[in-house]
Amino acid sequence: MPTVKATLFASFAVCAALGASVVAARYAVEQLETRLLAQAHAALGPEDDWLEMSASGQQLTLSGAAPADDARTAALARVTTAGLSAVLLDRTRIAPPEKSAPASQPEAELGVEIVFGPGATTIFGKIPQAPGAADPFLDLAETLEAAPMLSPQRGRVPGTWADSVALAVRAVGLLERGSVTVTPGRVEIRASAASDAAREEALAALEPAGDIVLDAKISAPRRVIAPFSFVASLSEDGGWKVSSCSAATVEGRDRILAALDADAACEVGLGAPSPDWAKAVLAGIAALEDLGAGRIAFADTDIAVTGVAGQEPEAFTRRTNDLAKALPDVFSLSVKLPRPEPANVAETEPPAAVFRVTRSPEGLVSMSGLLPDARVQTTAQTVAEAQFGMGAVKNDTRLGEGLPEGWTAQVLTGLEMLSMVKHGRLDLAPGEMRLSGTVNTMRVRDDIERILAERLPAETRVVLDMKEAPQAAPPPADPAIPANLCAEQISLELARNRIDFPPSESDIDEASLPVIDRIAEIMGQCPGARFEIAGHTDSQGRESSNMALSQARADAVLAALLERQVDTVFLYSKGYGESQPVASNETEEGRAANRRIEFSLLADDDVDGGGTEAQDAATDASDAPGAATDDTASPGSEDDPLAPSADAPRVETPEADSDVPPEAGESAATPAQETPASEDRPEADGAARDSAPPAASRSAQAPIDDLVAPSADVEEQAAAGPMRPRPRPEDLSE
Repeated sequence: MPTVKATLFASFAVCAALGASVVAARYAVEQLETRLLAQAHAALGPEDDWLEMSASGQQLTLSGAAPADDARTAALARVTTAGLSAVLLDRTRIAPPEKSAPASQPEAELGVEIVFGPGATTIFGKIPQAPGAADPFLDLAETLEAAPMLSPQRGRVPGTWADSVALAVRAVGLLERGSVTVTPGRVEIRASAASDAAREEALAALEPAGDIVLDAKISAPRRVIAPFSFVASLSEDGGWKVSSCSAATVEGRDRILAALDADAACEVGLGAPSPDWAKAVLAGIAALEDLGAGRIAFADTDIAVTGVAGQEPEAFTRRTNDLAKALPDVFSLSVKLPRPEPANVAETEPPAAVFRVTRSPEGLVSMSGLLPDARVQTTAQTVAEAQFGMGAVKNDTRLGEGLPEGWTAQVLTGLEMLSMVKHGRLDLAPGEMRLSGTVNTMRVRDDIERILAERLPAETRVVLDMKEAPQAAPPPADPAIPANLCAEQISLELARNRIDFPPSESDIDEASLPVIDRIAEIMGQCPGARFEIAGHTDSQGRESSNMALSQARADAVLAALLERQVDTVFLYSKGYGESQPVASNETEEGRAANRRIEFSLLADDDVDGGGTEAQDAATDASDAPGAATDDTASPGSEDDPLAPSADAPRVETPEADSDVPPEAGESAATPAQETPASEDRPEADGAARDSAPPAASRSAQAPIDDLVAPSADVEEQAAAGPMRPRPRPEDLSE
């Protein structure tokens, strides 16, 4: 049993603890109230000395008589926005006027601002004093669970107030966040919508009634534009046609459209490759207007300007050079001026040929005329044998002086073009090239015209006289060729002509459709061969966009082959994007080389092919000596530069192990097999040369610069075999 003393001591301890707790709680409350009042006073200014504040726990009571309603509203706004952790109790009032109001009531000064957003809305301002009547702003505050700070105003209510309020309340319900300011007869909106569609919907719904003035500036999130593009054409009559337009800012868009002076849409979005995008586009527009006509295409930082046939080359070059200087450093420019249409054969006389090559229906080739030196003679002989077959070329060329600049390049280009003709003649004179003969289809003529337009100087006159060969019925059972030989022929075709696409598009360029035709013909000779069609891009733009673009381009090639009746069961398309460059992406030439389509033979035991019998079927042309044709001038004529001289050096090509280089292309096709020459079937070989491209060295399709590279020892270079080619930048331009 506890003693009385112990009981008293315990009771005293309990009372002491309770007293200490009460004191501590009271002290904490006083500290909270003191801090709350200090924060509120810090938010006020000297003009708010009429405002009285008292704190009770977390409740802050505001009282006092304001000298005017403006002063009351401003003081309440400052206290409300001070970030106090308290419940505000507004008991302020307006001090009565010193003088009585005039007999006639003036118009009330009204105005309300609504600041709204997800989860937070503030409404403050002046509303009409209407005892017993509902106010739209009070209803809105109740709906949005907002604490209104509204001051009733005496006076006459303007007639436009009700319509203005209705428009403001409707705007708050349509938009995501922002502010709406309403005064009698005017509503100002500064807000943002969730999307472009929501923005357009809100603007359509906010049609002001009567004399209400609506000042609405509503923004929406901008989408990322990839690629950032601008494509426009200027016709010779001065009219602009805009196919695509992008701008980084509204100001930039307005400047671009003002320069075009055309009714066009231009999207404002994110993803501009440079802050100077609008400046670059304006410079391109000005350059095209100076040229008078043409087309300009922007794809991120790549710019392509295409003139029109007939424009003065010097003026075109001068103006595009000025454009290149005016562009910001990040942009790269490529230009192209189409050549005029070839002259009509009936309107011109044959030129006085200085170099001539004839190809007979039997496949025999005779070269005569002038070449600058022995090195070029050797190169021409090597190229001709690669194009037309070993032993099928007779070389009666002579050395001459005074030949024009670029003569060697034109000779080698002419030989390559003649190889695309079944039989015919090439006549080359200074400033003019004439090619006549028979082709399998007129598409070949179009290919020749396009290639000559790219390689020959702009001032060179080209005359093409072609006729289409009668189409013979295909043999009933054409034996298949090995898959590796198909891969080699496809590599040779792609080394000579690329598959191109317009910038940032996946539709095959019309100029590349003949390449698809020839690849389809090759694949038809090796059914069952498995190939991968690989698409590659440069590193411009986002990696994901490049991957998607490369896949789309590979799929487009696959679809084009399907249209040409190629069995696509054994074809696979894959896009590699920018992951497998073959050149540096720091230069325009490197980026052009990286934008490519490749065909790769897939390993499969069922379609390896490559047997000896199949190789024997793909023999070279007979090495029977060639004979001069009726088109060749008789030897010994001193007046005819085409006539061979008795002491002219004859060109003999050293024997090589094979006329096919060890690697056919960068797309890893199976190396070409050495094909023995057939001596007992000259007629079959001649027919093969007429009906299909010869299995010649890839150097025959190589750029001219690789074939005429300076060498100290011509014989050593010829004995080493043809050099591995590299594509020319202009042949690889996008």
